[in-house]
Amino acid sequence: MIEKITFYSKILGVETYFLIVLPDAYKPPLLGVILLRGAPEEWLNASEDHTRAGRNIISVLDDLISKGYCQPLAFILPRTSNNTLSGFISHGEAIRPDFLEENSFIGNGKIDRFFDDELLPTCLKTGLIREQKLAIDGFSLGGASSVYHAIRRPDLFSSCGSFDGAFLKYEFVYLVKYSTKFT
Repeated sequence: MIEKITFYSKILGVETYFLIVLPDAYKPPLLGVILLRGAPEEWLNASEDHTRAGRNIISVLDDLISKGYCQPLAFILPRTSNNTLSGFISHGEAIRPDFLEENSFIGNGKIDRFFDDELLPTCLKTGLIREQKLAIDGFSLGGASSVYHAIRRPDLFSSCGSFDGAFLKYEFVYLVKYSTKFT
């Protein structure tokens, strides 16, 4: 089952959306895993690149469950890029959102507040996600962002994964080194 949740974000100042993907054979609520990548549909596209061999997150999850490697999970796939895929904001706040070619879906770029105050509460209200700690993972900028969010909110995330994550901002090092949450 794929549920698309579209809403006007008061924090971002634009209409945006996210997807919740659940394996068909299991009844919600399920444990939640946030997967970060620019457009959520990229996780569902079996031909996104040649390495997928005709698979997407649904077929991979079904395979892992059937082999007993994983329990049923619900994936939360937020939109973290604009429509033209020319602007990506997966964490923090855009320093100059006016530099974006267009700001569809990501608006003013206040992503941390959006995640905390709108995305996650809206996910939980659907009844599809268990109300307990979530996991967060991502690819590329989404991979770096997953680590950022996990460090920023250790009360919320029980695990974190980063795939091809590139840490491009020195503020991340400062956050890890000097965060009072880890002293």
